[in-house]
Amino acid sequence: MVYVGKIDIEQARELAVAQGVSSIPDVRIYKDGQRVDQFLGFPGEDAVLEKISILSRGITAEIPATAQSTDSSVRPLDKNEMPKGMQKRGL
Repeated sequence: MVYVGKIDIEQARELAVAQGVSSIPDVRIYKDGQRVDQFLGFPGEDAVLEKISILSRGITAEIPATAQSTDSSVRPLDKNEMPKGMQKRGL
């Protein structure tokens, strides 16, 4: 499964600055918590889908359980909950 998030940099300026976003669109692809690809501008739908297809090979449907954090500010999102500045979109 691949998750895609969109951040409105007008609403999340601190995040944009912290991540070094200088132009839009700035698309970053992460795998196992590490950035593995990035492109500025929009290379076209086919190119984006190809990148996701290549990088998602071998990803299993189930995510293994991890230890629970003792920090109450770190928690899984509820099914329909989205962080401020993000919009849910399907591919």
